[in-house]
Amino acid sequence: MIAATLLLALPLQAVISDRLQSVLDEATPDERIRVIVVMRDRPDTARLHDDMERLPRRERGAAVKARLLPLAENSQAGLDALVGNLRQQGHVDRSHRLWTVNAQRLWATKTAIEAVAELPGVDRIKWDPVLMPSETQDIAPPRDYEISRGPYRSSFETSVIPPEFDVETTGNGRVEVRQDGRSKDGRFHLVMDSNEGVGTITADLHVDLSGAEKAMLTFDALTSGACAEGDGVWLSVNGVEFFQVFEIPASRSYDTHSIDLAATAAAKGIPLTSNVTVSFRWTANGPAPRSGVSIDDVEITTQFSSLAAEPNIVGHQADQLWAIGIDGSGVLILNVDSGVANDHPDLANGIWSNPGEIAGNSIDDDSNGFVDDTWGWNFAGNNNNPYGTGHGTNTAGIVAGDGTNNGGVCTGMAPGTTQAVTEISGEGDALASYQYAIDIGCDVITSSHSFKWPSKPDYHLMRASSEVELAAGVIHANSIGNQGNSTSSHPVPFNISTPGNCPGPWRHEEQIQSGGVGSVMACAGILLGGDALYTSSGRGPSVWEDLDNFTNWPHPQDPSYWDYLWRGGVLPGLLKPDVCTYTEVKTTNGSSSYDLSFGGTSAATPHLGGAMCLMVDANPEAPPRQISKALQQTAVDLGPAGKDTRYGAGKIQVYDAALRIRGLITAVPQENLIGEFADLVVTGPAGMPYAFIASASLGTIPTVVGFDLELANPIKILLGTHTGYSTPTIASISIDDPAFAGFRMYMQIATDGSTGPTGGWYRSVVEDVAWN
Repeated sequence: MIAATLLLALPLQAVISDRLQSVLDEATPDERIRVIVVMRDRPDTARLHDDMERLPRRERGAAVKARLLPLAENSQAGLDALVGNLRQQGHVDRSHRLWTVNAQRLWATKTAIEAVAELPGVDRIKWDPVLMPSETQDIAPPRDYEISRGPYRSSFETSVIPPEFDVETTGNGRVEVRQDGRSKDGRFHLVMDSNEGVGTITADLHVDLSGAEKAMLTFDALTSGACAEGDGVWLSVNGVEFFQVFEIPASRSYDTHSIDLAATAAAKGIPLTSNVTVSFRWTANGPAPRSGVSIDDVEITTQFSSLAAEPNIVGHQADQLWAIGIDGSGVLILNVDSGVANDHPDLANGIWSNPGEIAGNSIDDDSNGFVDDTWGWNFAGNNNNPYGTGHGTNTAGIVAGDGTNNGGVCTGMAPGTTQAVTEISGEGDALASYQYAIDIGCDVITSSHSFKWPSKPDYHLMRASSEVELAAGVIHANSIGNQGNSTSSHPVPFNISTPGNCPGPWRHEEQIQSGGVGSVMACAGILLGGDALYTSSGRGPSVWEDLDNFTNWPHPQDPSYWDYLWRGGVLPGLLKPDVCTYTEVKTTNGSSSYDLSFGGTSAATPHLGGAMCLMVDANPEAPPRQISKALQQTAVDLGPAGKDTRYGAGKIQVYDAALRIRGLITAVPQENLIGEFADLVVTGPAGMPYAFIASASLGTIPTVVGFDLELANPIKILLGTHTGYSTPTIASISIDDPAFAGFRMYMQIATDGSTGPTGGWYRSVVEDVAWN
């Protein structure tokens, strides 16, 4: 009866894939192979989602587990018995149930795997290899230079090119630190010239000037030969867009020159960032002193302002939300990555402490299957210490770095947020982490690990997990790879890696095909100082159709997921990415230090994860679909008009988005049959007056409070007072007359926040409810 009510059976498929079989063929008798055993019965996630919608959002995770764990135990009873016997025989080391997707992870021998394959009810056994960080982390390639924090000075007396300089030459150009008796200060200077013949030389100085109110560059230069077009000093704040700020005049002796970098950037309307490039450029036609330019005594003097946040955080409006008391407090996010330095001063205050565990007693006090998981779990190493000083610490700092060791300047979007941590090394670890997030009551997941097309990840298993996450009320930010410029090896529509290619919680109005939904929002990267696209960001669209149309797919497929067709570009597929955020930014690194330019979609994604935390803080009962809608509808449109396949809906603006869900109307469910009741749930700050407006169509209604309502011809206006978030106002409505089949009602809430921290009115996103 259980299986009939909430489990659906997949079509019969080959159990052991060709990829796994090749591993088994090469395996020694005692070798342990990591696999995932997927059962044929899978959770009916659509029904599960409908059943959970009426519960308070933070009660859904426990309810989902209470529903799915017994189903998985029942479905896997035969597997459990067999695994127990195989463990006694020494063929299985470990097992772990994935109740979210009705699967089980095994660390087992070839003998055990082949025995499991004979069990009735097993759909497939997939190889789950340990993946290297370079395969899953979506970090930008390492820099071949360092970044120096301003103020800065060098007279090149180390006799080598300083590590904060990045040099490039063409033709016969050359650049070196030279001792030739012609230096201005000391014995050495930087010489940009050529061997016989023409060559160009670029010497880029990289300096962190974030938060600088004043930044004055002075340097000494002597030239040999005429200045060609483009020679001189150029400036960039993002490493992509450069503009010339000074033309070095001809001079046979050293002259001192000054450039006000802060004023120059301000005139261009761009901020000084954590990776400002001062580019010295020259065209030479022979060796010095006959040709070229010599540079000495380079200095940048600075005066820093008292900032609350790094420029990228300001660019997403996070500091504006902090000013009204919304900083992510009370929100729990799981950082699924390579481990986090929980002792970093900027992170230590926000690390989760498991209230159900007693540290160090070697007992699984909270009975979640993990002993002493006091702040997370290391799935890669199967221990309770998900500690790491690299990539995971980088992403954690963008989520919630509170500036303790950074002069009070926050690197994180949501410095009040609490972070739990898991460490992963493959698909199975990732799926286990997403389940762990539900188990411990997380509101948000952020992960800058993804699985790319060449490795043929199990897209359908990832999507099934995302649907369960959504039913549990969890929203998930995920990176999408850095292969946007590598479409030969990572072709569209598979350029965006998984799980970022899974459907999000809200179908954008420009999404033509109306398929399923899930928890995952995908994030592209943009650069400070102009919002230029980080072009390596994953390139959409994504596709959900029969993958055997594209390749010999190694995993069985669920045809119900063939709902966003591409058909070689004839159809639009699934619009991805969803939004874009900054990359190449300053963040935490090591146990107490910083990376001044952490990049890739690895850096973009935790901005989105932190933004989600701010949204949950703004309205703890806002469902993921309305959070996603608010973030996308308030984003600054970049690139082609509308939601596109490079920038998504645009650059997120969290203050604007939070005001669209702070006072909110939510229909549960949205789609109803004639005669069924829908609950209209009103949430907002307790004591604040509001107006409820309903209409049969969208349009524009001007108001005198600073915004237009997005409705036309109101059919109902009601006034009320918000009762809070934990005790919302709920009204049930129904339509019984079949003549009204197909009727859809659109609704908005306008909240009078004039006595609160916003100082004015704000409107919700539009909600709709229908009867068919």
